[in-house]
Amino acid sequence: MADMSANSSASIGLEPSALRLASSMRRSLSSGEFSDVQFSVGRQFGPAKCFHVHKYVLCLRSSVFGAMIYGNLPERCDQPINIPDIIPDAFGNMLNFLYTDVVENLNVENVVQTLTCADKYDLPLLVEMCRDFISTHLNVDNCLTILENAIRFHADVIIERCLQFIDQCVKEVFRSEKFVVVDQKAVVRIFQRDTLSATENDIYLAAERWSLEACKANNFDPSAANRRQMLGEALFLVRFPLLTNAQLADGPIKSGLLLQSEVQDLFQHRFATAKPSLSFPALPRTHPGFRVGELVFQNKELVFIHRSPQSTAWCPAVIIGVQQGEFVYEWRSCFPQGTGTAAGAKIVRASDVLKPGLVLFAKIESLAYALYCRADGDQHVVKRCGQEYTVGIDHLELDDSRLHLRV
Repeated sequence: MADMSANSSASIGLEPSALRLASSMRRSLSSGEFSDVQFSVGRQFGPAKCFHVHKYVLCLRSSVFGAMIYGNLPERCDQPINIPDIIPDAFGNMLNFLYTDVVENLNVENVVQTLTCADKYDLPLLVEMCRDFISTHLNVDNCLTILENAIRFHADVIIERCLQFIDQCVKEVFRSEKFVVVDQKAVVRIFQRDTLSATENDIYLAAERWSLEACKANNFDPSAANRRQMLGEALFLVRFPLLTNAQLADGPIKSGLLLQSEVQDLFQHRFATAKPSLSFPALPRTHPGFRVGELVFQNKELVFIHRSPQSTAWCPAVIIGVQQGEFVYEWRSCFPQGTGTAAGAKIVRASDVLKPGLVLFAKIESLAYALYCRADGDQHVVKRCGQEYTVGIDHLELDDSRLHLRV
């Protein structure tokens, strides 16, 4: 899969027969010769940039510009039309597309705003180009930049695409240099996810690391109170009830991130008969997001979420073996810690379980998640952090309650 750094750019080109026309149109745009309308763009983000363009080209390519310039309530064209809420680079990308059908300067810094601009001016092909760019070039190094911009400009489809990617690579994202400088709103959106492939202690440690750097960036003393202030809502998305006693003692209790009253409530919730209400979520992240047919780890056991023969409710089945591409499992009476099993082991075909989009935890390079992509004949394709691997169905192994894929 192609990779791309944050400073690189892509050009989506034309057929050779159209190059001469595109060159003339590009020259017309850059020179402003014979232009008859001006746009003042990006005042919200700094000094505005003026673009000298041609009414005919804009109205020919975009119905929105047609209505703006020639509609019932047209903009005055004897003075610059003010567009304060679009960055100049994105507006320039859109103009290049309108004039030449080429996007020359698309990069991770401006792709979200270019998409937003294309959507605003009803340019579906440019929207598709931007989405293709993101799908092709999204990686650990740039996913947080794209997420930040998508949140900033309310690009909900791109927000979800970034978060799905982060679900798969969250540990690598937490270790990245970009994570400690990402906006707090992005941290909140990540911590809200039920499908992060990380332990709750990983998420807590990421919160501590981010809060310390946030204090440093704002010239605050890294006291517990200031770190809590920097985290804000994100603090209350960490599922502290899921940490072990040792993790709590060595982590948020020792660092002072949790108030004494919160610590008391956590231990009363854990040990007392009458449990207090908590300020933090207590359900495992992998519980509410499961789909029937999903294969995941829970409490060091490989669990297949299926429907119980006695009930229409979701029911976990613990995988106890793999035989010639079939999973051998036993029903558990409740989730996530069952107290009994049904008599006898059951069999389910791997083909009934391995559906596109399922999350497997597999031994690929090191023990990590893998996303099941598709079947290709007798082979199966899984993806880890953007890298695809092909495995045979007979390569499924069960060892120490973990599903391994030999690649």
